Amino acid sequence: MQVQNSVPIREVSTSGYQRSISGPVPIKVKRLDPKAKLPEYAHVGELGDSAFDVFSNEYIELKPYDMATVHTGIAYQTPPGWALQVFSRSGLTRNHGVTTRGGVIDNGYTGEMVVVLKNEGRETFLIEPGDKIAQVKLERHYEASFEEVAELDATERGANGFGSTGMNEKSTCGPCRYGMALTDDGKSHHIRGLIYGPCTSARDKSVCIFCDSGRALSPSGIYHIGENNYILGTCTKRTQ
Repeated sequence: MQVQNSVPIREVSTSGYQRSISGPVPIKVKRLDPKAKLPEYAHVGELGDSAFDVFSNEYIELKPYDMATVHTGIAYQTPPGWALQVFSRSGLTRNHGVTTRGGVIDNGYTGEMVVVLKNEGRETFLIEPGDKIAQVKLERHYEASFEEVAELDATERGANGFGSTGMNEKSTCGPCRYGMALTDDGKSHHIRGLIYGPCTSARDKSVCIFCDSGRALSPSGIYHIGENNYILGTCTKRTQ
């Protein structure tokens, strides 16, 4: 049995030349529950989707800030050299704050695909059988070999990370060293004038400036945070 509505896959070889694979890559799927819905592509053809949708096989009430493992009722097996990667659906993330915690389905794993979902919104989200819960992409994989060395090759970037690209000392917040510039009044982080949130290292400046929740806001300006920087959820006013 093959994934319905699959499309031809193109692979880029390590030598840089592109070769065409004849026909769709065959994926074996097994229904572990007769009522489980098979995966499918929403759009097919040359301009079709790069990932296919997978569906819930159960009812789940996902309360705010809770996490749940959602069963699909389907087991997969890809050909050797191929694997499946699980990604969030943009609509669920944007409209409800529901995201996946990702995952890789290796060729050797033949158990049920389950999807870990997290509700980062402020309202309970109801999942029913047949609902789209994630998108899955078929990807070619190569086995790596590891060589231990005393030193790595020198590069221009070096060990700079966490938003360091395009930044310099003047564009990094002094109080918290977060990779964003600080406004002239010393209260908020910004990039090219776009306010992202307050500097939580500045005393009494951490209250969310986008809503009236009274909660502290993370330096990125996306999440409300509590004690010990525990994430309480996204600021819905900020993300609108």
